[in-house]
Amino acid sequence: MAATNDQSGGSKKVRPASASAEVLGRALNVGVAGFVFGFLGHWIGTKVGAPDVLAVIGALIGAAAGFYSLYAHVTRRLEQNRDSDSP
Repeated sequence: MAATNDQSGGSKKVRPASASAEVLGRALNVGVAGFVFGFLGHWIGTKVGAPDVLAVIGALIGAAAGFYSLYAHVTRRLEQNRDSDSP
């Protein structure tokens, strides 16, 4: 996130626009990963003979990977905020 230094205390303030853009990008990552893995599963499934099953499995794997990426980012951000708030 883009942060600016506050003149009075040196604490960091985050602009709402940049914070919301970052969160929206991370959340969009979940959907894009699900779509891409679902498409790849469908493509591989047409070669094997089970496009529907592999498309669903691929979409679930992609969504899980995207959600894990979102979760890891949020927990890392919370740890950074907790460390910066401690005296």
